[in-house]
Amino acid sequence: MADNVILNPGEGGDTIGADEVGGVKYVVDKIAYGPDGSITLVSLTTGLPINLVKSVSSAVVTGSKSTTANTAVALVASSTPTTRGIIVKSANANSENVYIGPSTVTPGTTSATDGFELYAGESMTIPIDDVSKVYVNSTFSGMKVFWTMV
Repeated sequence: MADNVILNPGEGGDTIGADEVGGVKYVVDKIAYGPDGSITLVSLTTGLPINLVKSVSSAVVTGSKSTTANTAVALVASSTPTTRGIIVKSANANSENVYIGPSTVTPGTTSATDGFELYAGESMTIPIDDVSKVYVNSTFSGMKVFWTMV
């Protein structure tokens, strides 16, 4: 390329690819990837591998949970990892509010531990790594929430 730049001219320096536009030289780069000591050049036939999400469940994972009056109830009984979090929705048929939070969540009775209040039909998204960390509480038994991983 006629626009290339020689490093340390006269001393046998390396040649760097360049493209001159409007009197300014711009370095020409190629994108490559690979482990230390190895590269694969990106081309039209060899694309750049991109992993947007660490892993995606092959199935839709959902559930529901009913409240026990004035008791924090876990949405699930055992560890249920999620990569992006969950959406929790209060059932449309609920006659009372539900409160979402950690294992210490209270149902609007203690300001320091009250959860996030949901009226019937309302929902919230929680960016969390495990569904088992989310609890629901209400001052009445039988209030229901639904959840799904996102």
